Amino acid sequence: MEDEKIMELLFQRSDRALLQIKQQYGKMLDIMTFHIVGNREDTEECINDVLFAVWNSIPPNRPSCFRAYLMKTARNLAIKKYHFNWAEKRNTHYKISLDELTELFDDKSNRKTKGNQYRTVMESSENVQMELEVKELASIINNWLLELSKEKRGIFVSRYWYGDSVEEIAELFDISKSKVKVVLHRLRKELKKRLEKEGYM
Repeated sequence: MEDEKIMELLFQRSDRALLQIKQQYGKMLDIMTFHIVGNREDTEECINDVLFAVWNSIPPNRPSCFRAYLMKTARNLAIKKYHFNWAEKRNTHYKISLDELTELFDDKSNRKTKGNQYRTVMESSENVQMELEVKELASIINNWLLELSKEKRGIFVSRYWYGDSVEEIAELFDISKSKVKVVLHRLRKELKKRLEKEGYM
């Protein structure tokens, strides 16, 4: 079923819309949320929360790209659940990939302070100033991503947006795990240079 038809069902308040979302996007939602929250129970809870959120937001919203709207909603809800789980020190692909990016802001002389500042900026949306910094950072990263090859952009987004493991990325792009690690390492270095050039760091 086309996304526009799913949205029409949502506007008609038909339960069929939710069944169709689960049928068409269930596996994608499951993989992404699981990578962030790290366990089955929380994944299922997140997916139910996504369906509830979409049901409550459409209408009145009518997103131009339903799939992107759905995945962004899922990611945001999964990250909220991740924050809750963070207090319990649960380990996930998302935490590992976040730690990799944190290294961009670390140096040997001030590793703890800079890393914590970065994590605070990346994980908090409560403070207005931090929100502005996140938007600025997102703009810089988006522009940088557009300059990359399709493969490199895909590898970066798979790791740091979807939280895919190195093994999963290697399988997805049909390359070795060592190549994935090398590409990610080089991309982080390139991103750090861009952030320095933009005066962000």
